[in-house]
Amino acid sequence: MIGRLSNRASPSMMVSLVALFVALGGAGYAATGGTFILGATNSADKTSILSSGVTTGATFRALNSGGKPAASFVANVGVPPFAVGSSTKVTNLNADKLDGLSAGAFPQYKRTILVSPVGTPSENGAALVNKLAAITGASAGNPYLLKVEPGVYQVSLSLQMQPYVDIEGSGQGVTTIEGAYGSSNQGGSSVVRLSANAELRDLTVENVGDATNQQFYVAVYLDSAGAARDITAFYHVDAAAQGGSSRNAGVSGFSAHLTIIGSMLSGSGGSTAYGLFNQTQLGTFEITRSTLSASDGSTNEALASGSAATVRGSVLTSTGATAHNNLNIQTIDVAESQLVGGTVSGTVVCAGVYDENFAFSASTCP
Repeated sequence: MIGRLSNRASPSMMVSLVALFVALGGAGYAATGGTFILGATNSADKTSILSSGVTTGATFRALNSGGKPAASFVANVGVPPFAVGSSTKVTNLNADKLDGLSAGAFPQYKRTILVSPVGTPSENGAALVNKLAAITGASAGNPYLLKVEPGVYQVSLSLQMQPYVDIEGSGQGVTTIEGAYGSSNQGGSSVVRLSANAELRDLTVENVGDATNQQFYVAVYLDSAGAARDITAFYHVDAAAQGGSSRNAGVSGFSAHLTIIGSMLSGSGGSTAYGLFNQTQLGTFEITRSTLSASDGSTNEALASGSAATVRGSVLTSTGATAHNNLNIQTIDVAESQLVGGTVSGTVVCAGVYDENFAFSASTCP
């Protein structure tokens, strides 16, 4: 005879039914101290910590082969979704935003190279030299800008500029390129050597002297720039040299084509001091809204050039010749400018100039 089923469930059967319901119900609950159930929702009211001493890999790894993220972190508004305990860079971690800004909000430079101070003046100078040397492929159709942050950059050898690479500082007296050496030739004694089709601007260049070689000190030098169309520009630059026993020149050139705007050129001391000196009758100089000065030398000449030069809206100051055409082949034209201290010599034409006493001359030089 078949027995009747009992209407009452035993305690062990009730436990089994509850376990089956939890497993099949699609959602589970793991209270604090309980078991973490995979594929189900778990919750806790205390921090859960997974700790291990594994040395062969990560303590925790999540892998999703279904084409979706392996992990998701969600927090309340204004609360970071997760925190880290190290500042070490995470390889291959991409960030959509920085300080709430996307990448599109930041400048994207392709041909602008930034030079920043890294330590001492000599270390800064080495960084400047290296950044300039690393630029390749500059051309008329592919020009570069080397932007130099505020600081003193001391170079151990003359800094040779490149064609189609402009060097821009952060202001006169704010960014300084400095050298402390001389030579028996002008080019070798210069702190910066200019290049055709390149501009130097918004900085100071100083040659502060070297006791081991005291012949020529030059702040900026430019040799032949080729054709007159290969113009080198010099914009808002202070160039100063002092301490050489023979010649000190803010700017010295050899058959150079140079445009100077809003700059201060000065030479001090030695047998001859020049604000600007050009050695031959070749080349051209265009000088606008600038100050050229020479002082404390046995001979002082603010502007000495054998080549053609035009000066407009500028100040030439010297205890010797304010303007000296040292070869008398080309003409130096001076217009709407002040000539302070000395007289002119050589082939110099003046138009609308005045002296240190503001005595005006319409067509003659003081």
